[in-house]
Amino acid sequence: MAIGFATAIIEIRALDLLSKPLTGMAGSIARFGTGMAQVGLALSAAITVPVLAAGAAATKIAIDFDKSMRNIQSISKATDAETQRLGDSFRTLSKDLTKTVAAPNELAEAFYEIQSAAFYGAEAQTILEQSTKTATAGLADQTLTAKAVSVALHAYGVGAEEVTHFTDVMMRSVDVGVFKFEDLTTQMGDFIAAAGMMKLPIEEVFAALTTMTKRGIQASEAATSLNRILTTYLKPSAAAVAAAEEYGITLSATTLKTLGFAGALNQVCN
Repeated sequence: MAIGFATAIIEIRALDLLSKPLTGMAGSIARFGTGMAQVGLALSAAITVPVLAAGAAATKIAIDFDKSMRNIQSISKATDAETQRLGDSFRTLSKDLTKTVAAPNELAEAFYEIQSAAFYGAEAQTILEQSTKTATAGLADQTLTAKAVSVALHAYGVGAEEVTHFTDVMMRSVDVGVFKFEDLTTQMGDFIAAAGMMKLPIEEVFAALTTMTKRGIQASEAATSLNRILTTYLKPSAAAVAAAEEYGITLSATTLKTLGFAGALNQVCN
């Protein structure tokens, strides 16, 4: 997926505090000297304070990055040397604007979520790279996107070989539906586990979600409703089974697999 990046042009204007004509030169040299000293103090404060603040921010970023790497190491049980190399890879990736605009610490946090979904090593790296490209394209949070993508893959029992397919479907659903990518990453957890258990084509599942939102249903409500529909087929109550049988409908995961999601819904609606 090609991702275009707008180039940010930052224009820095220098203000020469001494460029204005000095008036009142009839004053004493002492007064002029005092005035210059005050200008010097003001300049010192204007420069020193931001520099100190930037230094403190940089220190915090370094501490946060180290903490994230330790969290990763606690799951992977990697050696210090392996963890160091992994951290270096995050720094390298963060500099590649064709793939991400995320900082190293954001990538580390995203990688932690991927590992939490039981993906490790090169496979986790592949998922990270694709999910961060997707997050950048969708203007979404890096960590939430990595978590959503890895959870979806885990729910379907597939690995990094399917990550591009999954992210493409997710991006397409955002294009067609009435919700943002950020909405998708926070709401899809409501239904993806059930969909994965029944191995429904991910295209059908997201098509159902987009259709609901195009008909005016909020993404959160659509995700909840979708989960209820899937759960009804996956684990129907005795009352639901009996009621469906009166109309010749069998509520089961097999029905969904046989008829497809759209076919099963059409059966209910007819």
